[in-house]
Amino acid sequence: MGHTGAPADQSIHRSAAGGFLTKAEALEFVHGNLKYAQIPPFLYFSVGEWRWRSENILHKVVAFLSERPLAVRRSARCENLSGASLAGHFRSCLNVENDRKLVREAVERVIASMGGHRDDQVLIQEMVVGVSLSGVISTRDSDTGAPYYRIEYDESSATDLVTRGAEGHKTILFHRQSPRELIGPDWVCRVLDASSELERCWGRTPLHIEFARTHDGKIQILQVRPISSREQRGRGHEARTIAALRKLEISLVEHSRRRHGVAGSTTILGQMPDWNPGELIGSTPRPLAVSLFRKLITDRVWQEARSTMGYRPVPDTPLMVVLAGRPYVDVRASFNSFLPAGLRRLDEGAVVNAWLGRLHQYPEYHDKIEFQIAQTVLDFSFGQDYRRRYEGTLSRKSFLDYAERVRCLTNRNVALGPSASLAEALRKVRKLEQAQSCRESAIRPSLSFAFLRAIPSTHRHSSPKGTVLSGLQKKSSTSNALSGKQG
Repeated sequence: MGHTGAPADQSIHRSAAGGFLTKAEALEFVHGNLKYAQIPPFLYFSVGEWRWRSENILHKVVAFLSERPLAVRRSARCENLSGASLAGHFRSCLNVENDRKLVREAVERVIASMGGHRDDQVLIQEMVVGVSLSGVISTRDSDTGAPYYRIEYDESSATDLVTRGAEGHKTILFHRQSPRELIGPDWVCRVLDASSELERCWGRTPLHIEFARTHDGKIQILQVRPISSREQRGRGHEARTIAALRKLEISLVEHSRRRHGVAGSTTILGQMPDWNPGELIGSTPRPLAVSLFRKLITDRVWQEARSTMGYRPVPDTPLMVVLAGRPYVDVRASFNSFLPAGLRRLDEGAVVNAWLGRLHQYPEYHDKIEFQIAQTVLDFSFGQDYRRRYEGTLSRKSFLDYAERVRCLTNRNVALGPSASLAEALRKVRKLEQAQSCRESAIRPSLSFAFLRAIPSTHRHSSPKGTVLSGLQKKSSTSNALSGKQG
């Protein structure tokens, strides 16, 4: 029967080197070696021991653990085998009153869920009280072994919402070599300190660490187990990942600099603003989808359509940037295309910077920039919204010029006369529909002929005269005549 009365001995240390321990043995192994975290008092025993001397074990549970509620957990031998974690597969009983009868019932339920093998274990812990946050930190990416910390957590008093897969928890993901000054909030750094201690105990073994934070800020370690990834990569993969991230950083810094002909001192990248590539082609699109989206929309068509409506032209400025295979909208370019044409350059820069600043302050508006950030038309609350959001951005004279240009642009685009923007757009739509219907009637025979021409030439020449070959010649003449080509 194991307990937390003393640090793990050398026999446990040697068994850890040969293979990962059970949940209970892992906690005993690290007990006494942690500076930045605590382990709630616990004891454990095998199923064989329970069958032999359950009364003695119950006596020790009542005597050794406090009157706090208990957690009766499974600690099966098969649970933490390398490459095949069965975490969560078996039953645990939480908030069990420290009463001999209730503890016995909980232990029997846990043993029954494991199948009753004599070498499996039961772990009994004191429940952590005063929990303000709990979760799981993974020291590597679970699927690929890539060098990232992943923290999944829930800000409630329950300690098992993340581990049982409940919805609504939050996730923090960052590279293992991220500077600490860029990592927040403070509790994340405390969890990282604790995980670093555990990693030193287990060497390079990737870990899942279940933790809880109490109201006094202390970190409690509830469980340590190996990541059962099928693909754990070595130092070469880690070096390539770091090199790729540095290259990405250089590209991002360069793209964020001031750009000639584009208003705004920096930029913001997002997947949901404006043309919304995250929704239209996906957050990790294939190269063909990226190429088509660029050709049809984001290379030039996006700003040409707006400039015909009276907005500021943004020539030679792609709307979409692809970084590490993910598409992002260059929000600075998007904001430029929402300015009325003809503003002074200083005023353009002031307005775009104000819009970028508001989006930075309220990132939740990333999919509502035309309503909550950029003022693209003159409506009844134009002046009120400007004063509430951007008071002081422009001088009074510049603001009046800005508002007048937006007013003229709005009138032009909502007018119903034959020369107005809306009427012109409708004429173009009808023209495209007519061209499309004419093209469909002309292209169908040619498409049918294309399939016939796919017959190998050896088959055509070997056909008897006047049969298949003559039929192909007749269809070829008909297709050429319909498509306007010479025979």
